[in-house]
Amino acid sequence: MFRTYVPSILFEPIDIGPVTMRNRIVSSASFSAMSDNGLFGERIALYHAEKAKAGVALTITEELAVHPSTEFGLSRNVRAFDRASIARFRRFTEIVHKYGAKTIGQLWHAGCHNLNRNQQLDIRIPLAVSPVPSMAFQDGYSVPRELTTREISEIQEDTRILRRICSTGDSMVWKSTRRTVT
Repeated sequence: MFRTYVPSILFEPIDIGPVTMRNRIVSSASFSAMSDNGLFGERIALYHAEKAKAGVALTITEELAVHPSTEFGLSRNVRAFDRASIARFRRFTEIVHKYGAKTIGQLWHAGCHNLNRNQQLDIRIPLAVSPVPSMAFQDGYSVPRELTTREISEIQEDTRILRRICSTGDSMVWKSTRRTVT
């Protein structure tokens, strides 16, 4: 028995706020480990461009570290707090837009789930809202230091700045921030 094809709304455009998406297909965030010294490079841009070429309407980036205290969160994660990232994100957005898709950044702070070492085995104590260790990384020695009120405010402000930067225009469009970090 043959079924009659019924078009799906999946392929219909949709307005999300002021942005019109060409369809309802979204590529969720996934960690690519393709950062170029902690910044977006051509590999990440081309990876997301391939999704756009295939018809995805929205592609979501991997974790973008909002503060230096979460830099060791994942090996090869993207340091969004670094001012050098602005030009790289602008280029990334241009490439994805060229193929008709939109993009959005996943702003992130690892908190107690931050790894306490990098590939060079530099050790840092994770910072979190409480000194309770991560249930995900039960290594017995990665107890985070409780953030001070000032540090919490700083991370909140950095996140607000990056959120404002990410939400300008119809995709992730980066502009200069007021703070110089690294």
